Amino acid sequence: MIGINQKEQNDRLKELAWFFGILAGDGWVSVNKGIGLTNKSLPLVERWASSCKLCFGNLFRINPRINKIKNKYYTCTISNKYLAIFVGGWKEKTWDNDFKKNVWITSKKEYISSFLNAFFDAEGTISLKNRQLFLYSEQENIKLLIDCLFKKIDIESKIYKGGVSINKIYYQRRLAINWKSMIKKKEIEFKKFRYYKSNNEDDYIRVKNLNKKGLGGRKIEKLFPYIPRGTINSWLYENKCPYSIKVKESREDVF
Repeated sequence: MIGINQKEQNDRLKELAWFFGILAGDGWVSVNKGIGLTNKSLPLVERWASSCKLCFGNLFRINPRINKIKNKYYTCTISNKYLAIFVGGWKEKTWDNDFKKNVWITSKKEYISSFLNAFFDAEGTISLKNRQLFLYSEQENIKLLIDCLFKKIDIESKIYKGGVSINKIYYQRRLAINWKSMIKKKEIEFKKFRYYKSNNEDDYIRVKNLNKKGLGGRKIEKLFPYIPRGTINSWLYENKCPYSIKVKESREDVF
């Protein structure tokens, strides 16, 4: 990108990855009509319309039309066939083919994370009560790609019949710390994970094992940004048991 610095370029590519993540989840592309999105969340639809302007406004004439339709859904339509051709196919069941053409998305973990964050907002659920973070898809090719992307950002996932699940609370909390949702209910659940209370047994074992492998306290702190420094030090140097603690909220990008 000409005329912008490295940070601006990086931010725009993260935004573009987010745009495609929403498009992959609830969007559509028609060469004759343009591109569009349908979702129950008005803030999400408005955010996607703004994202489209930011990503493509310098290349195409972008004039989003947002309407409310039956069953409390909102739709955003951008009528521009040239934009549709530029974006590519992104059909509901085969968007993975178009994803693979955008190789830049997998060039950095933060781009992958931004894409998955957006896809989750469109097609995901999260519940602390049920210890669940789930991304829905019935298509095997899509599920395989999502599972592969999670592995690229060091998140352990599992494929089920209806989609891809993150089952371990360590990884659920890690995503909650780094992701943000445009949907109020999901953001509330993210906040619960960020402040989650537990006996931290899994984290305690991981911290001790990493220390045995030669990692010091400061490096371990970066891998566990939600655990207070004093707690990590007490586990490493005072050999204290992992009693229940309140984890701290962090916006540090660990990807």
